Amino acid sequence: RGALSAVRLLGRRRAVESVSGPERLQGEWWSTSPYARDYYRVRLQQVGELWLYRDAQQGTFYVQGLFD
Repeated sequence: RGALSAVRLLGRRRAVESVSGPERLQGEWWSTSPYARDYYRVRLQQVGELWLYRDAQQGTFYVQGLFD
């Protein structure tokens, strides 16, 4: 796995300026729907800071929210 260098947001590719993280959140192993997510705080060029997470099972990134 390489470094996160760009994010596609609203149909446009945005350069990543900085990344902090990951912070792992993980559900209980005995749960019927366990989860594991790695959260990152990512600063994008011309956008600002996003809170992204990567689903550990699928490897896919999702936007959790924006920082003011």
